[in-house]
Amino acid sequence: MRNRYDRRIVAGGGLEAAKIGAKIIEEAITSVDESALPLNCGTETAGIGHYKLLYTCNDTGNTGYVGWNHLKETYTTVACHLFKNRRWAIIQPSCLCIGLPGTLEEARVRATATFLCGGQVDIGDELTALPEDRWKVLLATLPTLGISAKVIDLFEPITEEKLSYEGMSSGDKTDATSVSQKPNASVWHLHLKNDWDEWDLLGLFDYGFGDKAEIATFKIPLEKLNLDPAKDYWAYEFWSGQFLGKLPDTFEAPNGYRHPGDAQRLIATSDRGNLEVSFFGPGVKLIALREIKPHPWIAGTSFHQSCGMELEKVVWDEEKSELSGVLKRPKGQQGTISVVGLGDLDYEAVTSGRQASFVKGANGSVFIPFNTEDDATYWKIRIHNDER
Repeated sequence: MRNRYDRRIVAGGGLEAAKIGAKIIEEAITSVDESALPLNCGTETAGIGHYKLLYTCNDTGNTGYVGWNHLKETYTTVACHLFKNRRWAIIQPSCLCIGLPGTLEEARVRATATFLCGGQVDIGDELTALPEDRWKVLLATLPTLGISAKVIDLFEPITEEKLSYEGMSSGDKTDATSVSQKPNASVWHLHLKNDWDEWDLLGLFDYGFGDKAEIATFKIPLEKLNLDPAKDYWAYEFWSGQFLGKLPDTFEAPNGYRHPGDAQRLIATSDRGNLEVSFFGPGVKLIALREIKPHPWIAGTSFHQSCGMELEKVVWDEEKSELSGVLKRPKGQQGTISVVGLGDLDYEAVTSGRQASFVKGANGSVFIPFNTEDDATYWKIRIHNDER
C-alpha cells in the first residue's frame, strides 16, 4: 500500500483519510436509510460525529468458553467508555450473549453490565434455542434506559474483607482474615427517577478469582452513592427477587456470635455509614435502594432490571387506603411486583379489574403475580382496616 494515498490530504498518519472514510460511509448508509446507525470498530477519534455507534471493548465471546477473566477485562473496558454514552455517540458493549452452554449466573453478569451500560443492545443468541430462564434474563434487559451507570471504584477501589470459614464455625476467629481492595470496576451505580419515585440501583460484580472459594464482602461508603447515612432505606435484589429488608440492618446474633450462616443475609449492615454486601462469586447482585416511606410502597419488580421504570402512575391514596399503578409491559409476560410496608394489615390485590392472588415473601414483603393481557395492566392493593 506504499504511496497509495493522496499526499495533499494524508500527512503520513492517515487520520484525515479515516475522517474522510467515515464521512463517506455515513453518507452511503444514510442515503439508503436515514435512521441507520453506522458502527465504529477502530477509527473512533478520527470518525467522531460520523459514527453514531461506538464499539467499546473486545468481543464478549460465546458463553461458557471464554472464562471469567475475559469477562472481567471486557466489562472493565466498557466501564472506561461509559462517559461517552449519548455525548460522543451511543456506545455498544459488544454482543449480548446469554444462552447456553454458559451458566445462568454468567448470563446475568453479561446482562447486568449491558443494561447498566445504557447503550446499544445487539442480541447475539439463537432465539429459537434460548432456554426459558434465559428469556427472562433477556426480557428483563430490554429496553435499556439510554443512561449509563457511574462506576464508583474505577479509580478508587473499595474495601474487600475475607473471613475464615473454619474460624467462624468454631468461633475462634470471627474477624476478617484479610482486608484488601476489590478489582476495579466492581461497583456500578445508577440513580433513577420517574414521575412517581426515585431510587438507586447498584450492580456488584465478582469474578471469583483464586484457587479457594472465599466469600467476599463489598464495603461501600454510602457517600459514594450520594445516600444520606441518617436515613433508612428498603433494599431489593433483582435477580433473586428477594426483598432484603431495611438498611441499616438491625439484626445481631446473641452475644455478638458470628457464623458462616450469617451470610444467608445478603446485606448485613449495622453501620450507617456503609453498605456491606457478601456473596460468593463469580456472579452479580443488582440491588435497588429506596428511601423508606410511612406507607405501603414498591420495593421492586421482576419484569425489568430497573426495578420500577416499567411502572407508571404509582400512588398511595391515604383516604382510600389504596396503593395503585399501571404496569407497562407487552402482552404475554409473567412476573411479580414486590410491595412492602403492609405488615399484618388485611388487604386484597386487584389486577386488570380482577381479584389477584398474592404471595408473602421475605422480610414482610408481598409479591403480586402478573400475567399481562395487554401492554398496560392496571393494579391496586386495597387495605380493609384503618390501621396504617
